[in-house]
Amino acid sequence: MKKGFVFAAILVLIPFIGCSDEGVDTSEIQKATTTQVEAISLGLEQGFSLSNAYTQKLKTDEYAFCAQLKGAGIDDIEVWFFRERDGLPVTVYSASSSARSFSEWPYHPDFIPSSVESNLTRYVKQLAR
Repeated sequence: MKKGFVFAAILVLIPFIGCSDEGVDTSEIQKATTTQVEAISLGLEQGFSLSNAYTQKLKTDEYAFCAQLKGAGIDDIEVWFFRERDGLPVTVYSASSSARSFSEWPYHPDFIPSSVESNLTRYVKQLAR
């Protein structure tokens, strides 16, 4: 009977081995540069600001950008996509619905894989606590 219990306990614990408390892979997440934050902020509605901003490279010169958006009763984690040229974001899209609602950036959620978006969002939420 004890062997069966030990075997069952091992099977239950295997998926959790090697995971952080929140299960967030941070290996490719970088703190956003001041230039990146300022570029995304240019498209925000007046009275909104960004904090806890991080990026994850998707392809050469393409990034997912995630930050805490604050203003007008909003305090949420939102996601944008941008293409960079010579170190400057040149094309920006809103990738989450609230990012679209509170910024002038066009909405295009398909540029960022959902796994990247959820990983970045979880990471920034941890920092915002």
